[in-house]
Amino acid sequence: MNITQLSKISFLNSIQDLCILFVYITQLSSISILYSIQDVCILFAVIVVFLLFFNTYIFQAGLVNILIEKFKVAIGITFIYFGLNVGLHVWEMTLRWDEPNLYIWGTPGFIPLFVIQRTGAVLYYYFKTFIQKTSTRCNF
Repeated sequence: MNITQLSKISFLNSIQDLCILFVYITQLSSISILYSIQDVCILFAVIVVFLLFFNTYIFQAGLVNILIEKFKVAIGITFIYFGLNVGLHVWEMTLRWDEPNLYIWGTPGFIPLFVIQRTGAVLYYYFKTFIQKTSTRCNF
């Protein structure tokens, strides 16, 4: 993932809160589509990383433990971020579906989940860059 892709995804994460301000019933489906696209892109990124793992000499030689040990933090953060992302999106859409102009920030537990998800996003994008920078050492 290069800087351009990272900035586009960061822009999407930032602009979604501004889009919510102008939401009506007809636009709720478009925001749910954006959320779904974002979640599917994370899944595709995980699939690509595992496909790259399968093509390494280390994996083909049967030394899978080395790859898992080296990238377990990055893979774990990816799955945690995906879970937080889906959880936040589902909760936000269930809160806004019947009343699009509802003030959701007063909902107990929503702000902590939002902060944890955004912190997870920073870690996720950091470790995606880490995988990209170290990929030449693993012969991807």
